[in-house]
Amino acid sequence: MRARGFTEGFAEGVAEGFTLIEVIVALAVIGLVLPPLLLNAAERVRGLRVQEERMVANAVAQNRLALTRLGALWVGDRPERVEEGEEFMAGRTWYWRLETVPTEVDGYYRLVVDVSADRQNKTALVNAQAYFDAR
Repeated sequence: MRARGFTEGFAEGVAEGFTLIEVIVALAVIGLVLPPLLLNAAERVRGLRVQEERMVANAVAQNRLALTRLGALWVGDRPERVEEGEEFMAGRTWYWRLETVPTEVDGYYRLVVDVSADRQNKTALVNAQAYFDAR
């Protein structure tokens, strides 16, 4: 009676599985392809965050323009002015700067709103403009 061996049931000379070289080559290919894909994904996430910030900053600017156009912020007879303030939206504080500039047309003003995430307003995320008839 013969003892049952490890290879019993397998055909003679037929190799099963991967060789060490094949495994090393596969790992090298994965190692070359995976890092750029991960960097691309990180860039997309970063881009989405910037896009979200700009979207919210644009909403702040449009709110400020709408309030100004509705006349809620006009002071006296002199609409030319520069104002600064802050607004809380989407879980954070946004800083805005509103400048009202007269145009060539009598009674019409250009409203310019800069919105930023920092108090110094040095890097405005959004610059929105609108025109207003103060007559």
